[in-house]
Amino acid sequence: MRFNVTIPAMLLLLAGTVHSCRHSGKNENTARQILVDNQSRKDTADITGLIDSISVVQLKESADYPITTPHQLYALGEKGYILFNIASNNKQALFFNKDGTFEKLVAKNGIREEDGVNFLDTYVDDKGMIVYDFAQCRINIYDNDLQLKEIRKGKKLLHFSHLARIPNSDKYAAFANYNLGNPSATLLNTLTSDLDVDQTFLPYSKPFRNILVLTYNNSFFRHGDSLRFTKHYDPGVYHVDVNGIAKVFDIRYAEGSMTSAQGDSIITEHLDKFDTHVRTPQELHTEMFNGFVFPYGAYLENNRYIIFPSLSFVGKKRDGFMSIISKNTLKDTVSAKVMTDGKSLQGVLPPFMGYDHKTDEFLALATGYQLKKGLDPGSPFQEKLGRLDLAGFYLIKVKFK
Repeated sequence: MRFNVTIPAMLLLLAGTVHSCRHSGKNENTARQILVDNQSRKDTADITGLIDSISVVQLKESADYPITTPHQLYALGEKGYILFNIASNNKQALFFNKDGTFEKLVAKNGIREEDGVNFLDTYVDDKGMIVYDFAQCRINIYDNDLQLKEIRKGKKLLHFSHLARIPNSDKYAAFANYNLGNPSATLLNTLTSDLDVDQTFLPYSKPFRNILVLTYNNSFFRHGDSLRFTKHYDPGVYHVDVNGIAKVFDIRYAEGSMTSAQGDSIITEHLDKFDTHVRTPQELHTEMFNGFVFPYGAYLENNRYIIFPSLSFVGKKRDGFMSIISKNTLKDTVSAKVMTDGKSLQGVLPPFMGYDHKTDEFLALATGYQLKKGLDPGSPFQEKLGRLDLAGFYLIKVKFK
């Protein structure tokens, strides 16, 4: 069975300058290679041997705030889960407790003082949650009880796609994309506590300003005392802390690998096509990157594994697959289009969207219809879940050995 998940993406920049990591105490040459054997990639792989436990929790939605398009998924310590939902006419941060019961609407677009004009991004860590308003360069700051503590607005109207709090600091990391509201013309910025630009990284040239691109659902992932930062058309995984950035991993494929410089060259060659709204970015990707494969989507990591999706382009087709990387070897333990568990769940595992730092569980979402279609006949979860709400959403939590 196939789970349809929208994993938007973000473009990389011009060759030569794109990997400059100014003010960083780390050297890019220290980046270690992650090797993905996509030539041996499977259509379906049973990963039972890697799994310690699986649990499934139904999310009991509110009639007033139904889940429509899940965009980001976070665990809020022992309290529950934050789901950033992109509704048809609104964007909402919804809180569900550990049992999956809806507790409260935390943030939404609206007309109240605490509402956003265009809430675009959320971020959750040990301090609580922040919600970022793209239109106002503003963040709502919530504590661990999801009480609004402060509304903080930048002095300048800067626009970012994603904003995260840098661990053990009062600073933020911001991914800017190629928008005209980014005067520094750099993809990555660190911000002061007042949301002023502190340091700038990964510059791009003027022809890239405001070209039509997509972004990931989330470009930042908290790991220990730092952030991991990833961006589209770049096989690099970056470390971000208060001192700057450095590339820590470089993802390589057995077949179809693309360097950042190659991606930049291809984009430059087709720059005029990105400046038009006649065709979608997806169509451009398929045509321009034929024969290449690169990371595409949510990057997740714990002490033992790195998990990320990839996308390859062959002819007019796009082919996605997921890889689980052992951190001991930095090679893929498994790569497959569909991963299943033949023991506990006895069914298809949907793509992972988040990670619970307290319980060491990777998190995924599926509708009841998707879950039922993916379960094998006789799966114990058929009985455990009873009559599935086919239109409802279920949280799948997977802990690896």
